[in-house]
Amino acid sequence: MAETRLSISGMKCGGCVATVEQVLRAQAGVESVEVSLDNASAVITGQADAGVLAKAVTDAGYPAVPA
Repeated sequence: MAETRLSISGMKCGGCVATVEQVLRAQAGVESVEVSLDNASAVITGQADAGVLAKAVTDAGYPAVPA
């Protein structure tokens, strides 16, 4: 199973983390999501494309790039 890491800017609270988790879980091919406020990152397990995941998070207001 593939693992994708994203570096995410702009998360400031648990609500931000919950929003990012929700956005990532809604993407095709995602099996699990772990978002860290402290590390400003996310680890996604599944077969989703890193670019698609980063764009979805960025579109939700949290600039993200594959790490």
